[in-house]
Amino acid sequence: MSLTALGVQGRLYDVLSGADEAHDEIALHRGRVLVMNRMMIDKDGRRLGSVTTLRDRTELAQLERELGSFRSSTELLRAQAHEFANQLHIGLALTQLVCRRRGGEVAVTNTADGAMFTARMSVGRLAMEVSR
Repeated sequence: MSLTALGVQGRLYDVLSGADEAHDEIALHRGRVLVMNRMMIDKDGRRLGSVTTLRDRTELAQLERELGSFRSSTELLRAQAHEFANQLHIGLALTQLVCRRRGGEVAVTNTADGAMFTARMSVGRLAMEVSR
């Protein structure tokens, strides 16, 4: 069966038909990601033929896209954790002010995720506890 009958075109056709050499070139064919290599074999100035390899990297390409997606999600979660920590520090600072002015114990709950911190004041010392 010919390459044309198989629907092979473009750079993939050039490499498979022997018109060109290739070194780790990427080609797309029928939704597959192929990595092509073609090396000509010569002996005593005579062309004997060529060696062509095609590696299907479709699944690897898909895994790379998924990894990129997971990295994006990880960055988003990191940013959210940072924002929460900022809010927690603000809440702790305000609690510290209340404890200094009034003395005693104050409990504050962040209703967004149920995190709770408790501040206890006793003779100029502030102890804080965070629980989820």
